[in-house]
Amino acid sequence: MSTTAKGTLPAAEVRAMFNRLAPRYDRMNRIMSAGLDQRWRRAAAAAADVAVGDRVLDCCTGTADLALDLADRVGPSGRVVALDFAEEMLSLAAPKVAGHPIDLLQGDALHLPFDDNRFDAATVGFGARNFANLDRGLAEMTRVVRPGGRVVVLDITVPRHLRALYGTWFDR
Repeated sequence: MSTTAKGTLPAAEVRAMFNRLAPRYDRMNRIMSAGLDQRWRRAAAAAADVAVGDRVLDCCTGTADLALDLADRVGPSGRVVALDFAEEMLSLAAPKVAGHPIDLLQGDALHLPFDDNRFDAATVGFGARNFANLDRGLAEMTRVVRPGGRVVVLDITVPRHLRALYGTWFDR
């Protein structure tokens, strides 16, 4: 594995890692967060402050758990675009989102394929830390959100006293 100057993996390696992790992703999230990840996603969906009929972009959607919470808020007249660049994540998301106003799309959050001001909100849950360039990812999300809309980032930080454990857990 190689790393970039900032210590993050190149995009191709992140994609490969998440394709490998996909079958265990939901279970890993539940274990690593002691089940709190589901509550945190609901809180992030609420923070997006979307309403029935709105359009929302969920970047780094993974298996679409946050996208499902957003879909509950926009209702059948709204739309959620759930974007991820790991094919296996989207494959696992597909049966979960069936019957919901969610479109799955493979893509890169650093190069969003949408016009400016296209969405009422944009979210990223536990994915911003994997952006090869955080500023660019946030700028792209902001670009596609209409004026007055919201960009919501849900992520975790590393407690100082757990840095060694965190590095071992996430780097291995």
